[in-house]
Amino acid sequence: MRRVPNRASSAIRSCHYTAAMPPDRDLADRDPLLRVDPWSALADGRDQLMRALEGLDETAAKRSLDFARDARGASWLVGDLITHLASWDELIAETLRAVAEDGATIEVIADAADEWATWNADRVAAGQASTLQARLERLDAARRELLQAAYAIDGAPLDTPVTSAWGIRETPRVLLIVQAMHDGMHAAAIADALGVTLTDPA
Repeated sequence: MRRVPNRASSAIRSCHYTAAMPPDRDLADRDPLLRVDPWSALADGRDQLMRALEGLDETAAKRSLDFARDARGASWLVGDLITHLASWDELIAETLRAVAEDGATIEVIADAADEWATWNADRVAAGQASTLQARLERLDAARRELLQAAYAIDGAPLDTPVTSAWGIRETPRVLLIVQAMHDGMHAAAIADALGVTLTDPA
């Protein structure tokens, strides 16, 4: 069993990153997420994920994730989870690009009642013929795409609610922080499947 330092888990769980205090200090006091630096959270979440994936090969990428079954009852593999993570970065990047366009309408593409089960299953199924290298390259490209879209709206728009692709109003800051948590959550699942122990730093 490999032991890999887990630099992000406790930080993401406690959301202790400190961002520049927004002008409305009372609002920041009511909503702790306004004090979270999304850039640090994204970096730490991705660091945790890449440590879990360190040394991954095609054989290990085919290991089953017992907890993950899609809308059709199929069990996901480690490689499928990489596709899933890339798909979500691409979706949030698309959402943030729409935010940057004046008057843009963000299309609601998933029914909240479905909890994204069908959307997720479709994206994973579409990527199942990909090699591990192609999946990892897509993961990297999707994160770059997300960051580029996020940097374009840095500042006050980060805390301006928008309609998300699932029809619920959220701020871009929250969408980014959730992506960081998404990385951390699935890093733990991958580590478990691969027999990797993610340890908190001393």
